[in-house]
Amino acid sequence: TGAIHVGDKLLAINGNTTRGCNLSEAINMLQLAGDLVTLKISRTVEKTTTKKRFENGKRGYSQASPLRHQVT
Repeated sequence: TGAIHVGDKLLAINGNTTRGCNLSEAINMLQLAGDLVTLKISRTVEKTTTKKRFENGKRGYSQASPLRHQVT
């Protein structure tokens, strides 16, 4: 959606990795990033269970696995 959500992981700021950075270092990188900032974000989507109707007409439940999305 283009929005940052609680639980998202900040992987890079303007192509510079945040691996090993603590919060104050990441904040400093953001403050020095300039007017145009590109963020690389990782998001884990939780499992969901959905009720569905199968081709044979029976109803059942389907469980989706967690997904990892990276947004740049």
